[in-house]
Formats: sequence, C-alpha cells, structure tokens
Amino acid sequence: MFVFAFFYLINKIPFSYNLFMLLSLVMPLCKPAYTGAVDYFVSFPRYTLTLFPIYIAIYGLVYKSRKAFIFYLAASVFLLVNSVAFWCIGRFIA
Repeated sequence: MFVFAFFYLINKIPFSYNLFMLLSLVMPLCKPAYTGAVDYFVSFPRYTLTLFPIYIAIYGLVYKSRKAFIFYLAASVFLLVNSVAFWCIGRFIA
C-alpha cells in the first residue's frame, strides 16, 4: 500500500516531502535483515510512522471508492485483531 500511496503523492505534495519519504523507506531497508541477535525489521513500524504524508495519500486513494474504503477498513481491522491476539499470547514484538 505504501508504494501505491507514494506514487499517488508524487505530483500532489512538494518534492522535499517525496524525498523525505523515499529516504525514510530506503534507509531501514539498506541494513541486513538479520545479523547475529539483532533483527532490524522488528523496528520497521517505528520508521514508517514518520511518513505522515503517506497516510494522507492512503486516505486520498480510498475515500473516492466505497469498496476500496471497506476493503482497507477490513484489512486494517484484521491486522489489528491479529496483532492484539499475538500480543496477548506473548508472541508480538514491535
């Protein structure tokens, strides 16, 4: 979803925001996924929270179509319930 939102935003926001979002997504991905006892993707959600224009773009993509909005809402609820279930059994790492 982030890729679609990024391309949706290219012409709608200033270039500096686009550059910030691109670098903020690329930098965490440049490290190896797993070295020794450190898994770098564990903190990936923390890096994506700083991409505030992406969330505005996701809204711009889904508010026009009721089906897209319902699909996005259902996917978000599913992921929320799944994350809470993993957290309750002690398997969720954020």
